[in-house]
Amino acid sequence: MKKYAAMLAALSISAFIYLFYRTNQTVINQLFAIVFGLDNYLALKSFFHTNLKLPSQLIYSLPGALWVWVISIASRDVFIVFKGKKISFVVLPLVVALGFELFQYLHWINGHFDWWDVVYSTAFWLLSFISLNKQKRSSNDTYTKLHYNLVFAGSY
Repeated sequence: MKKYAAMLAALSISAFIYLFYRTNQTVINQLFAIVFGLDNYLALKSFFHTNLKLPSQLIYSLPGALWVWVISIASRDVFIVFKGKKISFVVLPLVVALGFELFQYLHWINGHFDWWDVVYSTAFWLLSFISLNKQKRSSNDTYTKLHYNLVFAGSY
């Protein structure tokens, strides 16, 4: 349960940063503005910008790094079997994050390549990988597996 609370906190921090510090053009910001009203949303955004200054590295790199951390934790017990070998999905979030940065660098997708994104994502993946290696696996706990798989699938 502690792990779920930490994962929820990380995703909540990411959502908070996206909602109140990133562009209004993201889907989550547009949905928030529709649900709570554009004027309310813009007032809240202005309040946070004025009263809670965040460094640009946190605004632009931390949400992705937290996503990598959460998905890496959630994918702990997710595997595919390829040619008789079990391949863990734990590395997939890092591959996705670094792949996006590479594609941005090559101008194949919209966005701006940022070394800080690479550093933050790699560091948070390493943190998740280290913590996963220190924990005992509960491989027979179907309830836990179900929740991890829901979080894993839902975050993509």
